[in-house]
Amino acid sequence: MPTRVQHPTHGQGTIISQSGDVLVVEFDSGSILKVLAHETQSIAAPEEALAAAMWGTPLVVGSKLLAHAICSTSDRWGVFSRSRVKLLPHQLWVAHRVLERWPSRWLIADDVGLGKTIEAGLILSPLLGRKVVQRLLVLAPAALVEQWQTRLREMFDIRSSVYNPDVDRPSADYWNVHRVVVASMHTLRMDHKMRWDRILAAEPWDLVVVDEAHHLNADERGGQTLALELLRKMDEQRLIGGLLLFTGTPHRGKDFGFLSLLSLLERDRFDPRLGLKAALPNLASVVIRNNKGNVTDMRGERLFKPSVVHDRTYGYSAEEQAFYDKLTTFIASGKVFARRMLLGSQRTVMLVLITLQKLAASSVAAVASALRKRLEKLNGTAGPQTRQTELDAAWARLRALDDDTSEAAGLERERLEAQIDEWMDCLQISEEEVPSLRELVDAAAAVERESRLDVLQALIAERPAGTTLLVFTEYKVTQALIVSDLRSRFGPESVGFINGDGYLELRDRSGHVQSRPTSNRLETAAAFREGRLRFLVSTEAAGEGIDLQDNCHTLVHYDLPWNPMRMHQRVGRLNRFGQKHPVEVYMMRNPATVEGRIWAKLLEKLDRIAVTFRSVQTSPEDIHGLVLGAAPPSALSELMSAAAEVPIADLDSWFDARAATLGGEEVVSAVQALVGHTAGFEFGVDAPTVPKLDLPDLLPFLRAALRANGKRLLESDEGLLSFETPAKWRTPRFFIRDRYERLHLQRHRVGDDAHRLLGTGVQVVEAALAAARDEVSTVAATSVAPESLFVFSVSDGVHTEGIAVRSVVLGVLERPSGIEVVPDWRVVLWLNELLGRPERPALSRPNGTASSGDTPRAIERAQRAAEDAVPALSLPFRRPVTRLVGAIIP
Repeated sequence: MPTRVQHPTHGQGTIISQSGDVLVVEFDSGSILKVLAHETQSIAAPEEALAAAMWGTPLVVGSKLLAHAICSTSDRWGVFSRSRVKLLPHQLWVAHRVLERWPSRWLIADDVGLGKTIEAGLILSPLLGRKVVQRLLVLAPAALVEQWQTRLREMFDIRSSVYNPDVDRPSADYWNVHRVVVASMHTLRMDHKMRWDRILAAEPWDLVVVDEAHHLNADERGGQTLALELLRKMDEQRLIGGLLLFTGTPHRGKDFGFLSLLSLLERDRFDPRLGLKAALPNLASVVIRNNKGNVTDMRGERLFKPSVVHDRTYGYSAEEQAFYDKLTTFIASGKVFARRMLLGSQRTVMLVLITLQKLAASSVAAVASALRKRLEKLNGTAGPQTRQTELDAAWARLRALDDDTSEAAGLERERLEAQIDEWMDCLQISEEEVPSLRELVDAAAAVERESRLDVLQALIAERPAGTTLLVFTEYKVTQALIVSDLRSRFGPESVGFINGDGYLELRDRSGHVQSRPTSNRLETAAAFREGRLRFLVSTEAAGEGIDLQDNCHTLVHYDLPWNPMRMHQRVGRLNRFGQKHPVEVYMMRNPATVEGRIWAKLLEKLDRIAVTFRSVQTSPEDIHGLVLGAAPPSALSELMSAAAEVPIADLDSWFDARAATLGGEEVVSAVQALVGHTAGFEFGVDAPTVPKLDLPDLLPFLRAALRANGKRLLESDEGLLSFETPAKWRTPRFFIRDRYERLHLQRHRVGDDAHRLLGTGVQVVEAALAAARDEVSTVAATSVAPESLFVFSVSDGVHTEGIAVRSVVLGVLERPSGIEVVPDWRVVLWLNELLGRPERPALSRPNGTASSGDTPRAIERAQRAAEDAVPALSLPFRRPVTRLVGAIIP
């Protein structure tokens, strides 16, 4: 009874048993099926073919072996995925780690700008292509949902539905009908109209991906966030298979919250009650972190240069200083007044005063606008209105958002601050408030031009002509001030803006609206990247989720946020892969103000902390981000507000005493955990294992596979490919055309042909690979071959549910000098070299010689070498079985 058969639908396989005309066959795809014997064709195993000298055409056999090696490499590394950006070693390494075992659960904590969407696409492409993952749920902040859908489609041709609450009705069965969904985490966390019941009643998800996963938070007293509660319920009900959590700031200041996040991945090994120390030995099995300081290209050259930070100081004019002094006195007297009030009102007044202090740190225009509105309201009412309950709730929510750096939180902050501004007239905030407000408004009106605008203009003048600038500010009024000034000097067509509302009110000095320009966030970002805008002025709405590195490397912090982590997020918009220059960062700071001095002290302390970590991590910038991410942002805000009452002469010593917890024991232990105990790509160790392949390495296979079927690949000077599809490729398994025109293998190609990018997962490529793997010929001999190549497939000898990789290819090269075992990607390179040799005509006809008596021993030596190499591969197979796929010998 023959052991190997070919089936027209299922491909090749090995017979396990036979009952009458029914065969039980384990097919090479991993499935075990019953088929009719007369529907199959007996084929010779490679060992039989070698023994009987059943030589095939080297071109056909080479294509077959190459197809096996390509599929193995792609399944394990994702290297041939249709990403439209250049793939980096650390991204391939991350995909490989995740794809090694299934279901896979990881927290991927790469630094901002290292390509998390690309890593996600490299992981998803082979899983979706092989149907290991058929139901996929991606959860992201609201503002990033559309971006995830677009990038997965444009970069990897992964199609998804954006969750629409309006169609999620009980009768619609939304969560079962839609199999690949991108949804807003902030929307799903609200159990609106029994939404959770429908989610929990749906079919399980093969994989759940969470972006900005630090929003899944918990603490001992306040419990867990709604988003974390939902995911935990789903996991407890076994509705989540694989789980990938992406965040650049996994530790947000509390070990309990960090470990609660990890407990989603492995509940038994990460108990928040046991503390971080107990979890350290297990971190590397679930946490991956790569930082910009260590990321390299394939040659080992570092891709990121440290940002260059410039401290651009300035002083106030006499009019600005007079206004600042009056406002400082007003805020100080208001705090004294508030301390005599009931606790609820006291808290509200204090927070109103802090808001005025924050606005003043941004611009005179911003705080003057708030003061004018308050004065108008007080003049127009008989007395304070009672809205204490609403104010308390709004302030509580605002404070809760302090440690949330997402764009969605930034938009909510803008809305809450505007609402609070409207409700500020609910209670008095100082004695003789109305006269004081009038005096402040008059003092602000005396400021004809803010000094910081002149500093910005001087900075622009110093830069080379045409230099693009990204300017960040916290407040829309300040944004309008900057935009107006830049438009008046450089023209409206050179200045763009991004904020949460999509419009700006540009006013004259008297406060009258002169114009109301609008802006689409994504369109404006694209115009800036493409060089159609020279200046982009943004609030925190561009602090997350927008890539702006293509045409800019200069960033200006026009004001300094009271949550320092936002500064790290801002710089991340430019300091990303693809940035060709060191990012120049300008911090505009008045050292005579409390805020300016506090920021200087804070940066000094961060630098000192970075020095202590240089023995384990070489990038101070990354240390800054980790420390800031692990420090409670509300504490930093409280530090800023409290400093207003400290005399300038005492500020340094006061800061050292009050800021002792920043970089304290818990923060340092968190940073040490992420730096020293997580998995990460190391070029010196891991680079030799990363495939040195890219999409153009598919070209020799396409040429050979077409030639083997009597077709020709037409190649233009631009690298565009056209061909007629062979009949063998056109099977019911694939939906392909009779002819293809203007395809290509160029990731960075632009223009009309950009979308015709080939790669694994594309139907015509999959059809070509399947047809080549199903070729009956398995062995060939040719004088073109410099040495013998035996190709083996390693698979699991027992059935294992849900493994991501069904089989892995190994090559054994036998030379007179000895035997070398090579991985699948080295087999691709060897066969590409063989099939691309000038002697290609010799590959198109059968060659060979009579089988020698050494053939069985050669097969035995190669088999033994392959089996000996298997344990080092750490494959997810319980009983690895090694099978000879084919061979090419000289």
